[in-house]
Parts: sequence; C-alpha cells; structure tokens
Amino acid sequence: MHFKTWLQLKGIHQKDMAETIGIKPSSLSMILSGKTKPSLEIASRIEQITNGEITRMDLLYPDETEALNKTASPKRGTILTYELREKLLRD
Repeated sequence: MHFKTWLQLKGIHQKDMAETIGIKPSSLSMILSGKTKPSLEIASRIEQITNGEITRMDLLYPDETEALNKTASPKRGTILTYELREKLLRD
C-alpha cells in the first residue's frame, strides 16, 4: 500500500504525520509525491509509527516491492511477508 493512501484511509493529515515523524510537512509532501525517497532513518520511523503497515521496503524501493507483491512469489499462493520480500530482494 502506498503511504499516501494509508494516510487517507486512517484520516491522518500530512502535517500531523510530518510532526510525528519529525520532518517538515514539505519534506513529507515530497516523499508522498515520489519526488524524493526518505532516508533509512525516516523510513524506519514511518515503519514503526505505522506498526509495519508501511515498511521501509515500501518507501525505499516502491517499484520492487510492488512487483514482488504482484508477480514474484516463490510458490504460487504464498503470502509475501516482510522477511520474504527482503530475502527476495537480496537474492
């Protein structure tokens, strides 16, 4: 799931999330629009704040995680967990 969609579903304003993360609202806007990627530290904070619903992998490698979720399951019907996605990206 995209972070922007997650915020909308939860009814969380960008300004409030930016404050919670500890970044400027303009920085969060750039992350949400895809103009920039967050640092590993910021991505980790977002993962923690969202209780893992938005992962570092989702934020740092959106194209790869999206592709893995759609096509690259090791065994048909296997649910891709965070650990499995990381392993697939390393291999």
